[in-house]
Amino acid sequence: MRSPAAWGAIYLIVGIIFIYFAAVSPENMWSFHSFLLMILAAYNIYTAIKMFAFSNQLRKAKK
Repeated sequence: MRSPAAWGAIYLIVGIIFIYFAAVSPENMWSFHSFLLMILAAYNIYTAIKMFAFSNQLRKAKK
């Protein structure tokens, strides 16, 4: 099983990719697909932050 920090990095990278796809979409910036990608990006970045925080808690608990 991967560590929470690795999962956090994966979620962060996917969130950045979603932001990129939403920004370069050929349609209007407020299209349904762009809006959906931004919501997914926000969720992924939020989850990444939670994973990094959980990783720090685990590291402190091991000491």
